[in-house]
Amino acid sequence: MIASIRYAQRIQEATLPTQKRLKKYLPEHFILYKPRDIVSGDFYWFLKKQGKAFLVVADCTGHGVPGAFMAMLGITSLNYLIGVNDLTAPAKILKKLDGQISAALNQKTEKNLNYDGMVLAMCVFDFEQRKLTFASAERPLYIVRGKHLTKIQGNKHIIGGNIVETTKSFTQQEVPIEKNDMLYLFSDGYTDQFGGGIKKKKFSTRRFQNLLCDIAHLPPEEQSIMLEKTLQEWQGSHPQIDDILVVGLKISF
Repeated sequence: MIASIRYAQRIQEATLPTQKRLKKYLPEHFILYKPRDIVSGDFYWFLKKQGKAFLVVADCTGHGVPGAFMAMLGITSLNYLIGVNDLTAPAKILKKLDGQISAALNQKTEKNLNYDGMVLAMCVFDFEQRKLTFASAERPLYIVRGKHLTKIQGNKHIIGGNIVETTKSFTQQEVPIEKNDMLYLFSDGYTDQFGGGIKKKKFSTRRFQNLLCDIAHLPPEEQSIMLEKTLQEWQGSHPQIDDILVVGLKISF
């Protein structure tokens, strides 16, 4: 059984963007990626096309093998919508992605009780015009400039789930960015991790935000080390409860 899951891990990792490709277009970044059960329901996705760079961080329902199945479905759908169909507007992409996931899971029937889906954040960078367009399904974007953190919130809809597709709408927004800004996309695994000794409490969003403000001035690779070290110290002997994914990007273009 474990050998089979290890094989699935190799397949899943092969679908993720390579560090070489990410470094080419996003030279100053880090990825903290810690599946809970070998394979992960969290995933990150990247594509450079027609002068734009698409970066997605997603958190699927479940973890382990069920979560990994959902992640593969999300990756395949993004490859089709952006890579093949040439969609570029993030709000339209999320709307189409929602429809594809719902259809793939047969969630359009009235009595379907399948709540599976994903939450995600999408950044589209236009290198020529030096602008960022953002859209999301529940997950925020954090921007740290100096010591100040700004939270950019998207729509309160998940991708998939059993909510009728026609009742959902996704919007996008132009986000002002400056050189040396640090951008963070992440799942909820880091903030929800239990630790803190015998009191057993979550790391929390507040601690996470404070930590990012404290380390944002460091090179991205050092930020990743600090995030992992802080997490290990906080977690202690407590088990990891969810997949963990944090992507940090320094604006250098």
